[in-house]
Amino acid sequence: MGFYTIMAWHPEDFAVAAAVNNREILAANLMRSPDIASGRLTLKTYEGYSQAGAALNAGLDGCTAPIVIFAHQDVYLPGPWLSQLIAQIERIEAKHPNWVVLGLFGLSVQGEMVGHVWSTGLGRLVGQGGFEPAEAENMDELVLVLRRASGVRFDDKIPGFHMYATDIVTQGRDRGMPSFIVDAPAVHNSTPTRKLTGAYAKAYRYMQRKWRHRLPIRNINSDIVWHPVTLWRAQFAILRLYRRNKRREPRDAAETARELGLE
Repeated sequence: MGFYTIMAWHPEDFAVAAAVNNREILAANLMRSPDIASGRLTLKTYEGYSQAGAALNAGLDGCTAPIVIFAHQDVYLPGPWLSQLIAQIERIEAKHPNWVVLGLFGLSVQGEMVGHVWSTGLGRLVGQGGFEPAEAENMDELVLVLRRASGVRFDDKIPGFHMYATDIVTQGRDRGMPSFIVDAPAVHNSTPTRKLTGAYAKAYRYMQRKWRHRLPIRNINSDIVWHPVTLWRAQFAILRLYRRNKRREPRDAAETARELGLE
């Protein structure tokens, strides 16, 4: 086992990067997050990219902070979110200073869904708070917190804007470096997922080829296996879920956080 320096983290050690395609959504959500609006966290945005990996690697290269927070434009981080995150990192580093990436909701290596996030697309609070950091098999991409010193980067060959969280977690696991889901609640002002075809299916097939030696990989929407039946079933399931939720509209993110007692 290698030797690691356990850091005492401060706000200036963090930066936020976001791939953006809608400035109105960005202004209504991520930019209103208290830590960003106050300047405690700096935010850089990246537009015009056709693949998530390229946009997020540009964010990684575009700042010098030891920890980079990659957030969706429709995410609101309630105050005092950064303080909560730092507390979670300190707990993890007491045992696992070689961590790669942290997420707010995902699937643990024990196969349990873990997290504490409001999802507008689902119309409910997903998960519950008070849990210990859980080692992740994969995680939702709404917020990814990457430790630069891990040396892990996003795969810019994955088509579109899917599967990049599963990939980076799997990269770490392939190197014996864990990732975790942490209790740092947020509001994801998302719209309901409509389908797992098109760009999602292309990313899925890319992951099948890249990680064939590690299959099956458990995944939130559809486990990654070699046989296509699993993905077909997931596509039908997400379509049924969309029909129930398709009329849900984005909410005022700050109001939602206050109503839920998240800030």
